[in-house]
Amino acid sequence: MADDASDSGSEFGDLIDQLIAERAQGLGVDNQSDISVSTVHTADLSDFDSEVEIDSSESDAEVDSDAEWVDIIEDFEKEPFESEFGPTMPLGLDAKPVEYFLQLFPETLFQKIKEETERYAHQQGAATFTTSVAEIKAYLGMLFLMGVVQLPSYRHYWSKNPVLRQHSIASVMPRNRYELLTKYFHLNDSTKNPARNFPGHDKLHKVRPVFDNAKKKNSPGTTNPTRMLLWMKQ
Repeated sequence: MADDASDSGSEFGDLIDQLIAERAQGLGVDNQSDISVSTVHTADLSDFDSEVEIDSSESDAEVDSDAEWVDIIEDFEKEPFESEFGPTMPLGLDAKPVEYFLQLFPETLFQKIKEETERYAHQQGAATFTTSVAEIKAYLGMLFLMGVVQLPSYRHYWSKNPVLRQHSIASVMPRNRYELLTKYFHLNDSTKNPARNFPGHDKLHKVRPVFDNAKKKNSPGTTNPTRMLLWMKQ
């Protein structure tokens, strides 16, 4: 058995010597070496085993360190969340949907829509056109109702055919008046918005009053944050 191991080591050494010689020839250097690989006995390779064992022990130490870190995380306890959360609007639990709507559309916004609708009508040459806050509210209510009860054409709501006619809409205002309000309805003065690609141009200018009011109503202080939002803030 010892002879077989010796022959195997000799053959291995001869093979390595041959590969080194061929490599040296390709690089154009002397293929003579002070130390022949064939003289290295396979028993001398035992040093590599000790290096592998050292690396393995270092790896085990890292695993132990990670395990300790995980244990610390698992021991973390969250404080109980006992604060109130949700909207802080001054409305009771029995408030009607329209009352919540009026939080986003206050009286000042309806007045703004009335003024801008009249302004646009005058800019278009309808100098005698006037409206009122009550009429603007009625007009918006009709639009919401049309979204619930949908017909192929808006004219059908005023149809003489009782199957199509919607009394809840037709009784609010004549169709011609509805068409006139639709023609001039405005939320903001378009003449104050610079042209596209010019400094100061506002893409939301036409709905800016509604947008700004909704943003104000949903700003910090109008609602108490939930537990998750408090943790994210920290």
